[in-house]
Amino acid sequence: MKNEASLNFIDVILPLALPKTYTYSLAKDEAATLRPGFRVAVSFGKQKIYTAVVKRVHQVAPQTYEPKSIVMILDDAPVITPDQLKFWEWISEYYMCTQGEVLRASLPAALLIESQSSIVKINTDKSNIHWLAKKVTGQHDGYISLTNGSLEMDGAQLTGGSFEVDMTSINVADLTGEYKAKLEGHLKSDDFFGIETFPVSNLTFTEVNQKMKNHYEITADLTIKGITAPVTFEMHFEGNQASTKFMVDRAKYNVRYGSNSFFDNLGDKAIYDEFQLEVTLNY
Repeated sequence: MKNEASLNFIDVILPLALPKTYTYSLAKDEAATLRPGFRVAVSFGKQKIYTAVVKRVHQVAPQTYEPKSIVMILDDAPVITPDQLKFWEWISEYYMCTQGEVLRASLPAALLIESQSSIVKINTDKSNIHWLAKKVTGQHDGYISLTNGSLEMDGAQLTGGSFEVDMTSINVADLTGEYKAKLEGHLKSDDFFGIETFPVSNLTFTEVNQKMKNHYEITADLTIKGITAPVTFEMHFEGNQASTKFMVDRAKYNVRYGSNSFFDNLGDKAIYDEFQLEVTLNY
């Protein structure tokens, strides 16, 4: 049984004529980030996603309902100050309206999400990314972990997605012992992905086109080593799983080691620029 004292919650103001705030649960990393004044996307009702504003962060679980988790954090810093939150509370009391109505009147429409669409969180523990890289004299493969990810859906149709990859998790599957450790260390070094400086990579869908039922062509911005370049791939959905396989040109991200794009006369020491990612997402 979970220790409720160790759990974290937020009370949020929803942009609706509701007489009270509602409580949502937080993951550990979310609790470390959020404080009053942040905007978060939350599910309220059966399908709707709303922008809510955090009013309080605490460790007191609600007694009358099981709190949902938030869908995602929308800001890097609070957009509402503590004084503004207090002023909203004063307005609601003075004019006998709800704080949600004050929120809706105060924030520009562009800062408010309200959609029948849903944001589906990826189960990172049950998802995987398999990489395969080839060189003139052979190949190596392994896995890398997702930190978090989500898909944006309009009903059953995909409309967007965003993902964060933990570059520190790079591992090699086809070697063991000393050779495995040596290659993993080299991949994490500045010769390749420079994980001390660039510990995460990101992928954000920019265009989604449905080609047939449950099958999409996607263009996305992929950021590796702080450099962003577009990639295009196809993704197939089956049940609660999505899968794709595509090639990434490392030369576009300044991953230079053993690359014929940067060095001459490498001969059989050359490593091909393109490597394959095979991704399976469960949600």
